[in-house]
Amino acid sequence: MSAERRPERVAPAALDAALAATGARGGRIVAHPSGAVLAREGDGSEGGTVRADLVGRDGLIGHVEIWGAADEAEAEAALRLVAAVCARGLEHLSLQREQADERERARRLGAAASAVHGSREPREAVARVLSEARTLVDAPAAALLAAGSPSPEVAAYDGMEPLSPADLAALVPPDRRAAILDGAGWTGPLADGPLRDRGLASVALVGVGEGASLGILAVFGVSDDPLRVPDLEALAQLAAHAAASLTMSVLQQEIRDLGAVDPLTRFFNSRYFHGRLDQECQRALRAGVPVSIAVLSLDGLEELRAQGREVAAEAAVEALAGHLADRLRAMDVGCRLGPDELAAILPEVEGIDALRVGERLRASLPGVAGLEDGFTLSIGVASFPTQAGRPESLVENAMSALAWARAHGGDRTFLYSADTAEILRGEERGAETDDEAVLTTVASIAAAIDARHPATIHHSENVGRVGALLAAELGLPPDRAEDVRVAGLLHDVGKIGVSDEIVVPDHELTEDEEQELRRHPEIGERMLAGSRLETVGPWVLHHHERMDGTGYPAGLHGEEIPLEARILAVANAFDRLSNGGPTRFPLRPADVMNELERRSGDEFDPVVVAALRSLVGRGAADVTRPAG
Repeated sequence: MSAERRPERVAPAALDAALAATGARGGRIVAHPSGAVLAREGDGSEGGTVRADLVGRDGLIGHVEIWGAADEAEAEAALRLVAAVCARGLEHLSLQREQADERERARRLGAAASAVHGSREPREAVARVLSEARTLVDAPAAALLAAGSPSPEVAAYDGMEPLSPADLAALVPPDRRAAILDGAGWTGPLADGPLRDRGLASVALVGVGEGASLGILAVFGVSDDPLRVPDLEALAQLAAHAAASLTMSVLQQEIRDLGAVDPLTRFFNSRYFHGRLDQECQRALRAGVPVSIAVLSLDGLEELRAQGREVAAEAAVEALAGHLADRLRAMDVGCRLGPDELAAILPEVEGIDALRVGERLRASLPGVAGLEDGFTLSIGVASFPTQAGRPESLVENAMSALAWARAHGGDRTFLYSADTAEILRGEERGAETDDEAVLTTVASIAAAIDARHPATIHHSENVGRVGALLAAELGLPPDRAEDVRVAGLLHDVGKIGVSDEIVVPDHELTEDEEQELRRHPEIGERMLAGSRLETVGPWVLHHHERMDGTGYPAGLHGEEIPLEARILAVANAFDRLSNGGPTRFPLRPADVMNELERRSGDEFDPVVVAALRSLVGRGAADVTRPAG
């Protein structure tokens, strides 16, 4: 029995051994949980029954029983030994079969993947995907359901006739649709209906592309038994190859049809950009989602070209495109609009979030290979439909925002606003109007940052008000106190360049996350430069310095820190402690002052803390608290 290598003979050999060892007149071996009889001798009428379980590594796999043994007690001991050997033999052969199946499945998957990737045209790729899916799991039929529709629509069939809408409705169970779109394959029996009338009894469904963006692959079976898990996993792997092939074949077709690629940057060209933007705007209107564009230009390119250094200028554009390509999302579209301008179409992003994308791209430029010679980046951002009613207007608005960024010294990201557009169109407007527009725009960004968490909804407003009161308490003139209020209102604006998960954390920040958060004062100062607001820039830059010199970003010590920055530091801490935050509970006023005085000298200026104590004692310093 131990030497038996033929699967169909293991159980009969084990039964023969059991009968010989016990002297029984008959018996059988039964598999669990199926109940299939693997071997049998006699009909069970030969006398008393003795039974022993077949136990594998993962539990019960069957049992052996004999009938009519002369000595049942002695037979039981012998039968347990036979059962143990039989279980090992069956399990070993089962493992061999699984390994053989896995090798065959891997061979089939490799062949299917090669065939799918060999497709050059979109229609050919779809047909090859369906054919190879059927071959992979020995299925009689397959279909590809189109993506982007609330109800299934078939894009293609293989091995079956077209289905009616009623047939299609039965394919994707409503309670499974969300999971399938999230990447979880599903297999199970079909409900009674027309599909069963055609002889189809089960279906396996896997998404093609991230979020099933390219469709749902449906493979049908004639048995009620669902597809085995390894086969479903193989089908999902084929779907991943299919997504890559379909995406590539569609892009290749578009490139062939449109001549759409800029040869230097490998980004799409201006012709493609305008056609694709029109499509994205139409899709945005149909789906009720936004779309934005960011237009980017390296500061200094015009000077290079004016000096006749065209090769250096083109090399810089190429380096920028390579850098951006690694940082755009899969759904974003990189294009070259002109000699010095690149653009990114940003689907499903608008307003402040689009500005945040642009700011992160700008902030990531230092150290990029090929751009080490002091290049900086200016970016203009605009959104549809909130800031433009037509694709052409969207481009004009983004270019206006880029012009504003360049006009104010470059190395900044600016979000289009109507106020700014008026300033750019009316050269006669004075600096005061310009300052007011800048303040309004930047303040709206600061408010959006505070709105990320209920506990911080009024934070910048509170810091500005308390900061102005402290400035007046310390004897600063009214206009200086007003500047401190503005600085408090804008002190966290640089957090637009930091990810939400770090600005509003639900966990203890890692060292890398802490370093990213510490960039926000420098980002804020750059955003405020270029107008009267640059006066408050140094205060924003240094509001996280400490009296003992261990603060950031410059490690200034004591009175090296501007007084206004020391005021902002105390006002900032006062509001944070009073209102709490995402990971902190609010404190009572007395406890807030005790905490600030405990940290006075090392972190905060004792003179400013004493001025706050005086204000609090008179009931003159309060903060707006979140509703509820």
